[in-house]
Amino acid sequence: MERAENWSRSASRCVASSARDRRAIPVPYGSAFEGEVVRKADMRVEFGGKHSRAYEFLRMTDLDKVEDGKIEIIGPSFEDMPAQGAMDMGILIEVAGRKMQKDFEPVLERQVHYFINGASGIQHIGQRDIAWIRISNAAADKGFKRRTLATSCTHASTPTSALLWTRCR
Repeated sequence: MERAENWSRSASRCVASSARDRRAIPVPYGSAFEGEVVRKADMRVEFGGKHSRAYEFLRMTDLDKVEDGKIEIIGPSFEDMPAQGAMDMGILIEVAGRKMQKDFEPVLERQVHYFINGASGIQHIGQRDIAWIRISNAAADKGFKRRTLATSCTHASTPTSALLWTRCR
């Protein structure tokens, strides 16, 4: 009975944490937005595609080498460039956990598509070294930035993935 009570308290903390993390995303977020297309005329910036390069890579590492939720942004911001511009971008996600196995890496890496694609005004196509991401003017005007993209990758994890990894950076 004590275990069930501990699990219940833990689950309620996770739900509260998830709600707090979703507030960090300034646009509506959910499965209704998956597959949304951002046309060039409505685009603020794109990563990948014909005019730039983009990749996503998820790797497992030791538990003591990952600081949970740490986000590092390296390079210039897209706010400083002209509208409809293109930039190179790399997304590196490090995960660690007691039950995490090397075989889970490609499965979790594929989940990045769902984490990013769930945000309104964001188009995500492809994976790994053929990723193509577009951010709409509407999303950028509401405050969607590269940090927001990183937040959606690290904090929009599903309950299943939370069982596998303990920390994500």
